[in-house]
Amino acid sequence: MSTSTKTVNPKTRRDKSKAQALDEATRMAKALSHPLRSVILSRLNERVASPSELAEELDAPLGTVSYHVRTLLNLDCIELVSTRPRRGAVEHHYRAIRRAWGDDSTWDLLPPNARRGFAAEWFKMAFGDAREALDAGGFDERSDCNMYFSRFDLDEQAWRQLSERMNELLEYAVQLQAESAGRSLDGEQDGKVKTGVILAQYESKDGAPR
Repeated sequence: MSTSTKTVNPKTRRDKSKAQALDEATRMAKALSHPLRSVILSRLNERVASPSELAEELDAPLGTVSYHVRTLLNLDCIELVSTRPRRGAVEHHYRAIRRAWGDDSTWDLLPPNARRGFAAEWFKMAFGDAREALDAGGFDERSDCNMYFSRFDLDEQAWRQLSERMNELLEYAVQLQAESAGRSLDGEQDGKVKTGVILAQYESKDGAPR
């Protein structure tokens, strides 16, 4: 009996990877194309919740929230965790299985109005959280909080390099969260610090460095 080995063309492998990346970019572009949907995905990144809980929290109609939750479920961005009876109905609880952001490929697929809407909701959520932390004394007790804002004049190469470092820092933060969760499961209780991180790189229309 003879056997044969099929040789995979490296170009075919690259094309297949590119197609898979495009599929993922399309999925995330659809998920983030509506501002409310992007907010829902962000909240489900933080915790398990039901559409009714999200509707109350976001002050949005339950039917609208339920529609966007179903859309995220169909896009394989969230998953059903549990169901439980509530007030004569069955309440469904979901959690995110994808982060509420996309790479450059995703951003390229979003039309300008969707980009603007996503950015507006993102800043509203981020700085709303910072305002709540400020009111609750979250900046009072720790001496190791970090706050920095500036504007720079960068050429295209420097812009891309900064973007890469921003993405690396974001991935590092996600890794640290996973490591923290692992230590908690192992019984290494060292206290949990609810940590807010705001990362934003954008083209400033003022443009003047400070």
